[in-house]
Amino acid sequence: MEKHYQVNPNNLRSQKEDIVKQNALWYRALSSVLFDMDNLNYAVIKGEALSVMAYGEKGYRDSGDVDILVDRKHIKSVRDVFLKHGFNDNLLDNDGNPRSLTREEKIMFMNSHQVLPFYKNLSQGSDDAFLCVDINVDIFWGEYRGKRIDMNSFLSDTVYMDLHDCHIKVLSPIKAFIQLCMHHYKEMHALYYLKLGNPFTEKMFQDVYCLYDRHIKNKINYLLKFVEEYSLEEVFYYILYYTNLVFPDYILEKHLKLFETDEGVKKLNSYGLNENEIREWNVDFYTRMNHPNIYSVVEPQLQDGDKEKIERALSIFL
Repeated sequence: MEKHYQVNPNNLRSQKEDIVKQNALWYRALSSVLFDMDNLNYAVIKGEALSVMAYGEKGYRDSGDVDILVDRKHIKSVRDVFLKHGFNDNLLDNDGNPRSLTREEKIMFMNSHQVLPFYKNLSQGSDDAFLCVDINVDIFWGEYRGKRIDMNSFLSDTVYMDLHDCHIKVLSPIKAFIQLCMHHYKEMHALYYLKLGNPFTEKMFQDVYCLYDRHIKNKINYLLKFVEEYSLEEVFYYILYYTNLVFPDYILEKHLKLFETDEGVKKLNSYGLNENEIREWNVDFYTRMNHPNIYSVVEPQLQDGDKEKIERALSIFL
């Protein structure tokens, strides 16, 4: 049994007025866009919507963009709406000018959980006034080989939330928890995410724990049924196991055992999203937490092909 991680309360999320102000500006700009998308199955995910679900108030989660989940078959309709309201969806070159996708980049987007983001300058002279909207078409990563979830079905039970006078659709709490765990698992395993920064922080696990504590703890059987249907035990065991190390909870400790499998236990100390890139961590979890340069830990284990793949991904998603 691993010891429990000692959480530093000074590192945890708290409500920030500047985050509330930033998001108010963004959602005012999105109000007419989302109104025109109301006939589509979509959900605003992460960011301010998660702040309200997990913490009960706006302004707990700082974010560089707004994320929206839609079914891939609605992409053309979504694009038409964003362009109608003055957004762009070009990649930018090093000088900030729009550029076309290369053939390789087009292929990567076809296999990705995302499409080109939309962006708009809301005013001059402020970084907060640049709004980027990431459009997600899946909760899995591109190389996932298990049973896929139909996004139209996944989005069929969205609920409405009022954020900054903007009437938006968000995932139901169970679906929001599923999306969050999948997202955090991906960031903790994807090589290019590990180069972007360290996902092993108290805040990442705080998101999971607070959403679990507010909405999932008393509905664990609904979550377990979904996980078993799509054979996602390894993902949820991993996330819940480490969440319980950071935020010890005797009920959570019982619940995580519902998702335990031999393979899930085996993969607790690994990273990588496909069979060709899976590696064993050469440092323990406590060393990974808040490490100032997590990529320096994994880089010696990577091959040239891994590094080339990382650079290709970063050229698009940054």
